[in-house]
Amino acid sequence: MAEQLKILVCGDVEGKFKKLFTRVDNITKKSGPFDYLFCVGNFFGSSDEEFSPYKSGELKSPISTYVLGPNDATFLKHYPEVNGCELAHNITYLGKRGVFNTNSGLTIAYVSGVENSKLSKECQITEDDIDRVRTACIKSQQATYRGTDILLTSQWPAGITDLGKNSISNPPKGSVLLAKLAYQIKPRYHFFALEKRHYERPPYKNQIPGFGDHITRPIALANVANENKEKWLYAMNVKPLKYMRDYELYQLTTDTTECPFSFEDDVKHQQYFYDMNYRDRGDKNRKRKNRNEEFELRKQKVMNVSQDDCWFCLASPKFEKHLVVSIGEESYLTLAKGGLVADHVMILPIAHYRVYSEMPKSLRDEIEQFKKSLTLYCKSRGKVPVFFDRNFKTPHYQMQVIPIPSKLTAAARDLFMDLAEEKGLSLTEVPSTAKLEDISTSDSSYFYVEIGEYRLMHSIKKFFPLQFAREVLANERLLNLQDRIEWRNCPTSREEEEDILKTFRNDFSSYDFTA
Repeated sequence: MAEQLKILVCGDVEGKFKKLFTRVDNITKKSGPFDYLFCVGNFFGSSDEEFSPYKSGELKSPISTYVLGPNDATFLKHYPEVNGCELAHNITYLGKRGVFNTNSGLTIAYVSGVENSKLSKECQITEDDIDRVRTACIKSQQATYRGTDILLTSQWPAGITDLGKNSISNPPKGSVLLAKLAYQIKPRYHFFALEKRHYERPPYKNQIPGFGDHITRPIALANVANENKEKWLYAMNVKPLKYMRDYELYQLTTDTTECPFSFEDDVKHQQYFYDMNYRDRGDKNRKRKNRNEEFELRKQKVMNVSQDDCWFCLASPKFEKHLVVSIGEESYLTLAKGGLVADHVMILPIAHYRVYSEMPKSLRDEIEQFKKSLTLYCKSRGKVPVFFDRNFKTPHYQMQVIPIPSKLTAAARDLFMDLAEEKGLSLTEVPSTAKLEDISTSDSSYFYVEIGEYRLMHSIKKFFPLQFAREVLANERLLNLQDRIEWRNCPTSREEEEDILKTFRNDFSSYDFTA
């Protein structure tokens, strides 16, 4: 039986970090340990004085803490990377929107900001944010989509108090877009804040196409240490939906209401995603196989949408063709955008695969051919290629390749181990006899790096620094390029990229097996 996770969710912190983490520490000692703390609403306040010791490392959060982004331009200064980053040790900004999948199988959708067209784009919820989160949720659950475990937003969804048996006075206007998202992804829990009040609406029913009805529990949390002593910290045990049996999931409570939202005329939703209003009106004894086939067709629509939106699918309008070095039968080689060095390249599958183990053998063999060619190319220049990939926040598989001087091979291995230890990561040696397709399973998050004869892997449990490999290789002990750790800090014009490509393609041509 899958283990339940112990979760804490907090309302607006507003810069009161000492009171928050003192309370968390106390409740952890009494009822813990807890796996995660999630903060919705305004994390920062008018002063960042209390955050300084956490940022410097003098103080640390007692639990892995994940927060949403700014709801006002005033707080933008605290978020250096809009797509998510580490704010302090054990405190992570999730990003503007997305889906956070824990190693235990819990699925947490999140959207930062509020619905207000007058705000800057970093603080504003848009239709695109909703579409992307919806796509990610449905795709991750594939054909048998039954809902999402948790939805985290700062703003209330519009109309959430409708049909509730414990109505409140002067309910907030809320966000129509967030109401639509909740209606479509059907979370089991929905947490929100910003209104400095605690409100727990009776659960409402969700209609799941081809399955039963499960409930959503909407919960608004007040601000930390508020004068009215309203509830601002919520503790719960939750079992991931993916491991729940039908009789566990489809249990209604005596106070369950109908869904307060209605978007039945959402044509765009009907066109690209599962028909959320679909009800099986045929013979109840019809074989489950037929129903699964219908869901498979719906899944294919979702997959097509995600590929069109993928930066690395050749057919995507976002794909930058001018960076491609060569194309094989099932994979291709391309320059990396914002490369750490001029010959920083990536090997990618042409088809939309997320992880190495999902690929057919013919594709894996071709990727190995590219690796052998790049190894020979590097050797001719007195270098060794560092190959690395991760199954974490990466929708399309990518094997990154960064050459370093051959004499630094052992030093690179040692530095990966040293910096991993500093960051609380556990890199382990992978036996030479182990096959990557066997150890990089599709349902596990990992980081893998290969440096000459050394092969190292880290099993990602909760959080992983996305630029870890670049940070190691850019270190002064290796390439000494610390100002190029973040790829966005390496802007290059199209003309410069085309010149780099021309030079690399010419140098690599004698080793290119696709030529």
